[in-house]
Amino acid sequence: FLSRHPALASLCVGHGRDSPSAEPHPVPRISGPVASSAVPWDRSLGAPQADHVNLMLFLLPTKFCDADHPAVQALAQKIIPRQCTIAEAASRVRNWVREHVIYVLDTKDRRASETLSRGEGMCTNKANLQVALLRAAGIPAGYVIVHISKTAFKSDTMLPAMYDTIADPTVHCFCAVYDPAHARFLHFDATERLKNHPSGNLYLTECFVTGETRYKDEFLVGPFTPPQANIDHLLDFKFPAKIDTDLRDQQNALFRKHNL
Repeated sequence: FLSRHPALASLCVGHGRDSPSAEPHPVPRISGPVASSAVPWDRSLGAPQADHVNLMLFLLPTKFCDADHPAVQALAQKIIPRQCTIAEAASRVRNWVREHVIYVLDTKDRRASETLSRGEGMCTNKANLQVALLRAAGIPAGYVIVHISKTAFKSDTMLPAMYDTIADPTVHCFCAVYDPAHARFLHFDATERLKNHPSGNLYLTECFVTGETRYKDEFLVGPFTPPQANIDHLLDFKFPAKIDTDLRDQQNALFRKHNL
């Protein structure tokens, strides 16, 4: 991994400043292709304390969020300038994913590196790639889950037969990034393409103060979950297939044609 982002240097999330004599938490060492150039993570990131955010789990690779993959690390170094702010880094990653990853109906149990290689995926795949890229840059990132109305998928590019198979409400997953400048996780949804089909349903809204993107209120059904550091158990779970393979292939061909 890259070293922890400079903007996190002053963030105290471990032993409090009032207890300087506390025994330091062990510093995890980083292995992988760039280990020789990486510095140890701040020891405070792994020590839980009341009223502080423990971010260690939001920095670690997982089975599907393979932030330690060479291709993921190389792209993170390419698109994230070392001295940019957390919000700028999150925006750069989100915009790259929106521009380079086409929306298709895919299996959720893909590693981030697979999504990067394939250049396509659904909301969960896109969010997982965002999280991996940000963690590769030493920026704490995780997943937020929310229920949305199926009307968000209604467009000229959605086959009626496919639309009928979508649950209402349906589950949506997107990336969240911890920004100490705002002292909270910010939302950076990359589901919708930057250059979407003109007749497509534009469902993301942007906050110009923080740079966040999330679904418009009219599509939300219920609250956002707290950010999750690891959703491998959900990605690995084999839900019963309810979409015919031929129908899915027809739908994805239409998505690819319109570069959604």
